Amino acid sequence: MNHQTRRAITAFLIAFCFGTFAKGDTSREILDATGIQGGLIVHVGCGDGKLTAALRANDSFIVHGLDADAKNVEAARKHIQSLGLYGKVSAGQWDGKRLPYADNLVNLIVTSGECRVTPEEMLRVLAPNGVVLDARHPSPVTLRKPWPKEIDEWPQHFHGADNNAVARDSVVGPPRRFQWIAEPQWSRSHLGLPSVTSMVSSKGRLFDIEDQASAEHPSLP
Repeated sequence: MNHQTRRAITAFLIAFCFGTFAKGDTSREILDATGIQGGLIVHVGCGDGKLTAALRANDSFIVHGLDADAKNVEAARKHIQSLGLYGKVSAGQWDGKRLPYADNLVNLIVTSGECRVTPEEMLRVLAPNGVVLDARHPSPVTLRKPWPKEIDEWPQHFHGADNNAVARDSVVGPPRRFQWIAEPQWSRSHLGLPSVTSMVSSKGRLFDIEDQASAEHPSLP
């Protein structure tokens, strides 16, 4: 465990002791307080699913509710289905301890009711700059996962202003699991320019130029 992680866990425990968010606040206020603008939201202790569904403020979000009680999960699913949101918002039963996600995947964890998940487990699934918010308590304190110093950014076409296309990153390596899948599903051409070019990344966001034309080879009739 590195120094950044230890400090984040200490802040998390302090937040739980003193409380982190007012019970009656809306999903919009939760999103405003955390600054999360898209990605995967996990609602731990989703209950009847009303807050779970409301957390999908727009098409930039996917929301997954978790609850250890099968009756709560059934109620949450019925509510989500009644809104026509199921798929974009979903709910599932779990053991209450280990979060069923790959490392560095979740952008926001909202907890309601009793939560037995350890800070270390929450930090495992949170993406860098991801946030945990406890929806039970009165002050807007959150846990934010720090950006690891071992993960570099790629803010320009050749990494930096010196045009030396080498990252200062000690984490990158062969992929071991899916974190997300994005379009285009089929490459434009493997004989010419690739479908995705000029990708850059900064502050947890990716930008690229995509050729979304037909996957057929342009030289063929």
